[in-house]
Amino acid sequence: MRQGKILNLKWGQVDLKAGFVRLRPEETKTNEG
Repeated sequence: MRQGKILNLKWGQVDLKAGFVRLRPEETKTNEG
C-alpha cells in the first residue's frame, strides 16, 4: 500500500485480530476490494 493510503485509513477499516485492512474497490489501484 502507498503511504498516503495508509495514512488515510479509518479504524473501521482495520481488523487487528484478523490482521487485515478492508478497502472499498474505488480505493484500490485495480478497483478490486
